[in-house]
Amino acid sequence: MQKVEGVASVRVSLNEGLTVLDLKPSNNVTLAHLREVIRNNGFVTKEAQVTANGIVLATGSDLVFEVAGSKERFSLKRRTGQQGARFDELRERAKTNGAALTLSGSVDMSDPKAMKMTPQ
Repeated sequence: MQKVEGVASVRVSLNEGLTVLDLKPSNNVTLAHLREVIRNNGFVTKEAQVTANGIVLATGSDLVFEVAGSKERFSLKRRTGQQGARFDELRERAKTNGAALTLSGSVDMSDPKAMKMTPQ
């Protein structure tokens, strides 16, 4: 992973099944590419906890988070309960024509062609 352009540091815990990556500012690395590298090295990918800068876009009734730099897009998934308020806030944010924000959440990586992010 250290050889992937844009990766600043890597920490791996085989006991916990975790890889922690810190990326360089203004990188254009995609989560899909990182998933491919991990899988090509014989490991399984399930979920990623991410924090990224980007914009929220409305595509019909759906919301999409577009990561700055890489332009990678994640469908946003509504969380039930109190977190639903965050989703509504993001829907309002999408109306501001792409105002930049930092978003954290978990990304389901089980389907690399349709990765979904649940905002925190």
